[in-house]
Amino acid sequence: APGENYFDNLPPDVQDGDVQYSTACLCPKVGENEVTECKNVFEVAFPTLFEKNMARVSPTDLCDRQKRDVHFSDDPTEEDFQLFKQSPQLHPRFKRDSPIEPVSKENATRYCAERISETKIGKLCATVGVNVQALVNICSADVEYTGDFSFATGSVALLINECGELGARNLSMLANDSSADTTAVAAFVEQVAELLCPNDCAFNGKCVNGSCVCNKDYTAEDCSMSIYQIPTISR
Repeated sequence: APGENYFDNLPPDVQDGDVQYSTACLCPKVGENEVTECKNVFEVAFPTLFEKNMARVSPTDLCDRQKRDVHFSDDPTEEDFQLFKQSPQLHPRFKRDSPIEPVSKENATRYCAERISETKIGKLCATVGVNVQALVNICSADVEYTGDFSFATGSVALLINECGELGARNLSMLANDSSADTTAVAAFVEQVAELLCPNDCAFNGKCVNGSCVCNKDYTAEDCSMSIYQIPTISR
């Protein structure tokens, strides 16, 4: 009506339970009464409701599904209490046994001298100015304090680097000196080059023409890897 506010009036009630069903008709058989009988679909589907004159129900009330249970509690259950009561089996930890035995200073010095100063490359590098004894002392201290003889390989690598650098300098000076014997210089250069192998072949091979010829069961550029060693993947 004019002047009325729709916000002040509620809409009419909707009878959601009163559903208008379609009509189902049963076709007669041939030769019988040809009068077609039509009934309400709801009456055909639920004849018991109509026989007992029961009140009509909404289709939603005939559905067996119910509202889902969303109740949840974070209170500890009996299963949780049993879990807390079970104490894990504890195993005592023992101190690891060190597989490396201590090495005396005398044995460490003797070992490093055999691997550095007393080798052919060590004696040759001493002639070009490399402080071979200092490298022996460093190697000896490392082996003595750690008990690990592999530190000698690092000192040998320093020997090779210093020998190559000082040898190149000295040989260049000899080559520029007109009074020097060219033949002797060339022979010395060749001798140094033939003995400059990576890590002196890690004591597992021989240095031939600047390349390592590994002993049996060893491989890699410097013969530092055993062929029986299990490969590892590192990130």
